[in-house]
Amino acid sequence: PMIYENFDELEENITKTFTDRFANYGPRPEASLWFCSKRQHARFEIIRDIIDNNRNQNHFTINDIGCGYGALLDYILKYQEKYVTLYNGFELAQNLIDFCENKYFACDISRFQFGIKNISSADFCVMSGTFNYAPHTSLEAWRNYLKHQLKKIWNVTDNSMVFNLMIENVAKISDSHICYEELPKILSFCNNQFGNSQVIKDHRLPREVTIVVSRT
Repeated sequence: PMIYENFDELEENITKTFTDRFANYGPRPEASLWFCSKRQHARFEIIRDIIDNNRNQNHFTINDIGCGYGALLDYILKYQEKYVTLYNGFELAQNLIDFCENKYFACDISRFQFGIKNISSADFCVMSGTFNYAPHTSLEAWRNYLKHQLKKIWNVTDNSMVFNLMIENVAKISDSHICYEELPKILSFCNNQFGNSQVIKDHRLPREVTIVVSRT
């Protein structure tokens, strides 16, 4: 039988952590559980390459799901400003949304909103670190949440959906609530559910992969 999952409690736990961390650390990688700006930049570089390889010389729009304090937007404005026409940042923590709306007040192309209930489509839907933190939940419940979110986000993806995951031979949620997935499992889910999926590995990010699912 289909187990009905209520994701509200899970999202409340995630929200609480990031609300508190941002209150403590401010706009620094630690607030988003990155722990290191080098790794954060490696992730952003991978995302930038994926977008550049897939946008066919065109301008692009982007949904950044789990945008935190806007670090990816900073990176895009630095490297791809002349190509991006709309950036939508989505977040569960209200203090992060407030910070971003304030910081990017003069940025015409950016919008920030709470949760993805009213998400509209964009060329690229990106989740950088969004699915790495799984507090007070079981692996099964977390997997259901991940798959539910990916299906929803794929429906509003016009070009490519991009997300990263921590990977282990045997899936687990660590003591510090970091979720490690088995690559063959998530890859077969993506291939069956969405089609054309590709895995990107980078030596700077051990035990981690970026998965790209493209429409073409």
